[in-house]
Amino acid sequence: MWAKEVEGTGLTVNIVNPGAGANTPGMAEEMREMSREGRALRLVEPDEMVPPLLYVVSREADTVNGWRFDANLWDSSLPPAEASRRAGRPAGFDLHPQPA
Repeated sequence: MWAKEVEGTGLTVNIVNPGAGANTPGMAEEMREMSREGRALRLVEPDEMVPPLLYVVSREADTVNGWRFDANLWDSSLPPAEASRRAGRPAGFDLHPQPA
């Protein structure tokens, strides 16, 4: 909603999220163990959030608005614009009225 409100103003609204469970203090130890053992998906490390965060605050992303970027899909070996294309998608969802 914010992205639509600021469209054309020079401001941008984007989201960077882990894209999966994150290995942060709030994560249950049981999930951390399961992830380490391969019984659950790999947990995203906090430092994996840095490259997409740096991209969305960069001049290169000045015209990017209304997108979400998943850190678990970000490939830091690529130029940031290319990594953003691979790890990004439009944020949110469209609400469709229900028939009465």
